[in-house]
Amino acid sequence: MPAWSPDGSKIAFASDRYGTSDVFVMPADGGIATRLTYHSASDFPSSFTPDGKNVLFFSGRLDARTMVGYPRRGAQPELYSVALAGGMPKRILSTPAIYAVWDSAAQRLVYSDEKALETDWRKHDNSSFARDVWIYDAQTGEHERLTEFGADDRQPVWAPGEASIYYLSERSGDFNVWRLSLAEGAEPIQVTNHDAHPVRFLSSSNDGDLMENKHLDPDYEIDNDPALESAGRDQQ
Repeated sequence: MPAWSPDGSKIAFASDRYGTSDVFVMPADGGIATRLTYHSASDFPSSFTPDGKNVLFFSGRLDARTMVGYPRRGAQPELYSVALAGGMPKRILSTPAIYAVWDSAAQRLVYSDEKALETDWRKHDNSSFARDVWIYDAQTGEHERLTEFGADDRQPVWAPGEASIYYLSERSGDFNVWRLSLAEGAEPIQVTNHDAHPVRFLSSSNDGDLMENKHLDPDYEIDNDPALESAGRDQQ
């Protein structure tokens, strides 16, 4: 999924024009795409850093020597950052972290895990492989799982005020948008109620609007859903 820069002037995306997927960045209003990664592994952008100077991306390149997860290359990608100005990428996390987004202070990172090799397009996954949403504290180095086992939860984004997150979950059947306060003991709240086709991708703007992509519905376009627009401005 392409990622927008914080000021909306650039888009980061993956392209396999040179073989495996690499991360590119280009002006949002069109222009020349600049290649940022050159590795033989496939690289996929998650988001920009809050200052807009780097792109977070996930890639199955090289685990830390202490990593004890599933060893197949690419099945459990690490998280990296690469500067728009160029240079060697920096590994942020060796644990599998996809669709990762920093808060505005770059101190808390929300992300989806990747427990094993599984297609993104699988539906109704309630197995032990189902994804969960986590938060990482850069100061303490601690990871905390925010969602419960038993349903696929993925693609978190920050809500206005950064006291809550939105994410996609199948806990009600199909993928819908849910909101979760980060306060201790908070329960998730369902925001959308699509029951025919899943919501596949979720993104947010700086002013709190949410955008969803509802898959395989011929009458649905990528646009602001009224429920999402209202929820995006709710700072609870």
